Amino acid sequence: MGEDELRAIGLLTDLAENYWRHFRQPCSLARVGHELAASGIKYSERLSSGKLKDFVKRTEAAGQYRLVQHPDETSLMGIVPARARFNEKNDWHDTAPPRLSLAAHKVPPDSMALEALDGVPSAFDYRWSKDKRVVLDNSSANIPVFPFPSSERDHDRRLSACRELSSALASDIRRKNINVRGEYRLELERYGQRLPDTKSDGNIILADATMRILRSLFAAEVSVLPASFAASLKIILEQHIALRPYYPELETLYRDIRSGRLEEPLPLDAVDGVVYAIQEATPQVFDPSVSTAIDESATPIVSALTEDLPSVDPSQPLPPPDPLGELDPKKSRDFQVAAVINKLWAVFLDGERIHKSSGAWRTTYEFLAPHVTRVLQWLHGFIG
Repeated sequence: MGEDELRAIGLLTDLAENYWRHFRQPCSLARVGHELAASGIKYSERLSSGKLKDFVKRTEAAGQYRLVQHPDETSLMGIVPARARFNEKNDWHDTAPPRLSLAAHKVPPDSMALEALDGVPSAFDYRWSKDKRVVLDNSSANIPVFPFPSSERDHDRRLSACRELSSALASDIRRKNINVRGEYRLELERYGQRLPDTKSDGNIILADATMRILRSLFAAEVSVLPASFAASLKIILEQHIALRPYYPELETLYRDIRSGRLEEPLPLDAVDGVVYAIQEATPQVFDPSVSTAIDESATPIVSALTEDLPSVDPSQPLPPPDPLGELDPKKSRDFQVAAVINKLWAVFLDGERIHKSSGAWRTTYEFLAPHVTRVLQWLHGFIG
């Protein structure tokens, strides 16, 4: 098996386990496809032509999961752990892809969905375009702050160092000059793509999430990493940490996630409902990029090596301590997705004024509101 195929199997194993543990239900193949794409696994490109079912069946033994099918909707399939006691008639609650129908999703006229929360850092922002569609906009989190005369120059130097060092290290891995697992190269490349440029472009929140993944892998696997690679990665992490103070919303994000009061996971079926409703209202109300931004905000959780590792050589470079503290990867991921939907909802509600006589906005509201409300209820509970 190739590296991408092994990564795909590992991701499917985690999805089957997590869905069954948290929801006692299968992870639908629709969600599996989203997760493969969001994780940057190249193998997913070969599965997008409808062969995901065949891949799951072929890898059931290797991944310790199995394919299950809805008893009534034969097109609805999912995965559960191989050992799960799954009842096909009773365990499919809330797993079906959202179906947009007024009877099921319409909001009663006298009810009101929750309003969006203010001050929640989001990886993406949105705005209404001149042709009256919601489009992606640059997040305020990407706008650097320069408190001193030398700040802008120092910021540009550190940003350039982060980009050049990460690109060079990824290239070394790609050319087989360094023998480490492929996830390091993928995350380094993703980091370089997400870094803002001097025009406040890019995405600092997602870039920081990628660097957290790298630091977590580094800390867990330090005893098996080549010393030269560990030293280079340590320098990149130090440069990134020095870059953070120019983006104050990152500190707010860390504070909000660390102080989160909910242990319950974000309701992923509600997130799926939001994405599905947006896709149904595209391009009439939403630009096509809007739904993909929600998937992009779902930072993949990359597992570190779990087998017995040798003790760490005292001379081996170690990852630098994180001054903002550690974040739970799953809480961080859930919060980022909820924050993006929260920001989208705040902008979307302005459409009632923009689309005064249009039924498209109201119809979309009726479809979106039930799903967004569940996400915002989770976010309200998380922030307290």
